[in-house]
Amino acid sequence: MKIGIDIDGVLLDTIPAFLELVNKDKGTAFTKAAITDYYFGDIIGITDDEMWEYFKKVDNSKLPLCDPSAKSWIDFLRKRGHEIIVITCNEEPRATQLRDRLRALDIQMDNFIAIGPNVSKLETIRQHNVDYMIDDSIRNLDQVSTDCFPIMYTQPWNAQTKRFLRANDFYGIVDIIRCKERLKKYEVE
Repeated sequence: MKIGIDIDGVLLDTIPAFLELVNKDKGTAFTKAAITDYYFGDIIGITDDEMWEYFKKVDNSKLPLCDPSAKSWIDFLRKRGHEIIVITCNEEPRATQLRDRLRALDIQMDNFIAIGPNVSKLETIRQHNVDYMIDDSIRNLDQVSTDCFPIMYTQPWNAQTKRFLRANDFYGIVDIIRCKERLKKYEVE
């Protein structure tokens, strides 16, 4: 099986570093818990352009994993023959910085694809025959759900949706994939 995994908000915990920059500049005290919408500029009082400028200023070389056990669970999946494809909507140079950070954290992947901002992941999912997509974006999962099995990685900005199976960590992701694979044995053609 081919498993697509998003970076920001799934593999790397970007929002705390982002908010640290915003809070310092604006004299605010926003926390990750306050970000209750994926398009959160209105929540913290910045435009979309300002938001992208802040993302460009984040020191990607210091970002932590969202789940400290992600590496061991990704290794577990790869040892069982699953292909890991990291798919991000980031553009250069940030995409390369994020890939380098994942490598520094020893996250093994079979492919890394940066499609750029405001681009649907659907075409990439189709081109690479991705079976599962793990993302924190409701919109991204809505777009790909007809072509692969979507798994929502739980974050404050997606807590309101009930449309997808969700996981709070990589153990949960692996559990969903294992259950889905077991159920395939019973599907009628």
